[in-house]
Amino acid sequence: MANNHESVDKILENIKRAIENKAQNVSSEEDVLELTEVINEDLNKMTEGEVRALFKEVLKPYLQSWLVHNLPSIAKEVIEKEVKALVAKHEVVS
Repeated sequence: MANNHESVDKILENIKRAIENKAQNVSSEEDVLELTEVINEDLNKMTEGEVRALFKEVLKPYLQSWLVHNLPSIAKEVIEKEVKALVAKHEVVS
């Protein structure tokens, strides 16, 4: 369970960095600051579980899109690596 929690934290950190990079393109810093204040006020009223649920709901479409674009190549890489390991193991046994 700890590894799963760490993975979620890494995903959230990467998403946070991506959002921060896109935020640099925003034309009005006042709008961003105002929105940040509103979000901070709302987040301070929420429990940790509610915040996690909110982030899951908000991030789910982005994560789903990322998976659609990246999972096939990741799966292919992992499968190729496993097949090569099995073939190498079989060649040593033979």
